[in-house]
Amino acid sequence: ATLCRSKIKSARGQEFIAAHVEAEPNLFGADHDSSSFYKKMEKFLNDFIVEHNREVALIALSHENALRRICERGMDIKTVIDVGASDGHWSVKLKKEFFREANYFLIEAYDVWREALEKRKEEDPKIDFVLAAAGDKVGKIYLCKRPDYPTGGHAYHRKLDERYEEIQQTCVDFEVEDKGLEGPFMVKLDCHGREREILQGAAKTLENTHLLMVEAYNYGDRGRMRFHELCSVV
Repeated sequence: ATLCRSKIKSARGQEFIAAHVEAEPNLFGADHDSSSFYKKMEKFLNDFIVEHNREVALIALSHENALRRICERGMDIKTVIDVGASDGHWSVKLKKEFFREANYFLIEAYDVWREALEKRKEEDPKIDFVLAAAGDKVGKIYLCKRPDYPTGGHAYHRKLDERYEEIQQTCVDFEVEDKGLEGPFMVKLDCHGREREILQGAAKTLENTHLLMVEAYNYGDRGRMRFHELCSVV
């Protein structure tokens, strides 16, 4: 399926296609360059895996399958804390498909998402939010606001240039106590390099956290913690 999404660029993938098309020339149709061909190929691969190797299908390393396996273990989550929530779409999907009875508290630094988050809160009484950058303590911090990249942004303790604006900083432990949030918790971080500070500000909450989910990197900006660095902090 991954090969199909990248339009089968590898030699091995091309050989795989050629072998199956030669064996069953009508399987995918005549137009092997069309987007419909790749969709058919993706379906074929998924069906093939499920039919011939169910164990492989069940351990597929997707975000959704990981959450599904976690839910199948009967994990008790009373509150999901979504740090770096943007418009709240991830929490809404999580609530719909997985932890349906949990409360959701969203922390987002960029006020461009205010209207969307207010709408989420109005639509579901189990969703609440605060507009502030998460860190190791309550105070102030500078955020680089990028209208062209609202899901990104960079927070720093001082103003690096004119793009940085002073905003409120909070920490997970403060919000849990202030809002009376109840555990066991699930904590999710999507924070582009602020993991260490945020985890420091969530030390007490993590003692009653059953699931910690962090977007991690093994490439890109060196300001971001690599996966092994994150593991050492946790």
